[in-house]
Amino acid sequence: TLYKFDHVHEELIEVSQYLRYKSREEMEAFLSDPKNKELIEEEMGDVLFGLSRIANQLNIDLGSGFETTLNKVLKKFPVSTGKEYNPIWKGTRPGNIE
Repeated sequence: TLYKFDHVHEELIEVSQYLRYKSREEMEAFLSDPKNKELIEEEMGDVLFGLSRIANQLNIDLGSGFETTLNKVLKKFPVSTGKEYNPIWKGTRPGNIE
């Protein structure tokens, strides 16, 4: 299992090397190039794949864990409060995600 944790860590480092220390504008410009976007999608896919392998080995329901976390976030930062604009919530309404 340790190898798989190291693998996920390596993949996260790869993603961060491309996006770390970039402003929002710089990140948007970088990702506007289809090749860069595809590269980041593949690297994030590697991270997700690594996490799913670990979850499988440990008999953890990754989807359930994600759902629990998402519900905690929605309770802490309700969409309806309209505090700060966040593109994650763009187009969502309370009750859409449960």
